Amino acid sequence: MRRTAFTLCLMLGACSAPTPPAPAEAPASPPDARTEPAPAADFAAYPADAPYTGPAAALSPRTALAREYRSRFSEALAGEPVFAGEYILVQWGCGTACVEQAFVSKRSGKVLETRFGGGYGPWVQGLRLDSRLLTVEGPVMDAALKQTGYRTWEYVLEDGKLVPLQDYASTPSTDNDNNLYYRGNPGG
Repeated sequence: MRRTAFTLCLMLGACSAPTPPAPAEAPASPPDARTEPAPAADFAAYPADAPYTGPAAALSPRTALAREYRSRFSEALAGEPVFAGEYILVQWGCGTACVEQAFVSKRSGKVLETRFGGGYGPWVQGLRLDSRLLTVEGPVMDAALKQTGYRTWEYVLEDGKLVPLQDYASTPSTDNDNNLYYRGNPGG
């Protein structure tokens, strides 16, 4: 009989500990949670020189990246610039569901040292021929390769280098026509 009363008491919650009062403040949002929309990239604030229309330079082998992917960059130089007036986006596969991306100057043949992509990104998302601003986006992964968020990074091309401007929490782009990871490789 006592066992039945105890079981009934547990089922009804009468014997449970009192519920603690609700906290005065809501718990903090995770670091990548956004309450306002992500800022829009201001491509016009970083104008590029007029598009380069001259002949393609020979590939400059000064960087390890240029030497490692010499054939890919050399082939890409036959394409048209898509970024900052003179840069061609080059993409190559690196395994299942993996692509890497980098830029080569049609004017000088120099490869920008910053590369994007790989199995976990980030991937080039926004670029314009008339702007030095570049946006990339991708998942944020912890040491165990578990996704902990999603971010967008903005870079500006200064003196032949991509300089980080800002990064912010975001969500994956729904416009895959602008995400070069999802479409064909322009210019190479």
